[in-house]
Amino acid sequence: MARKKPMKTVPTQFELMRKMRGSWNGLNPVTRVIPNKKAYTRKVKHKGRDE
Repeated sequence: MARKKPMKTVPTQFELMRKMRGSWNGLNPVTRVIPNKKAYTRKVKHKGRDE
């Protein structure tokens, strides 16, 4: 009688999502700073443009 092939393991939902998301290349997404859109900034909006 022939031997049965071993069954493949079904990847968990976590593993599937991890493969879909890809890599952050060493960046920690938690430490990312989201700028405040309502706050005034002194930074020039369009550099090199005469006002």
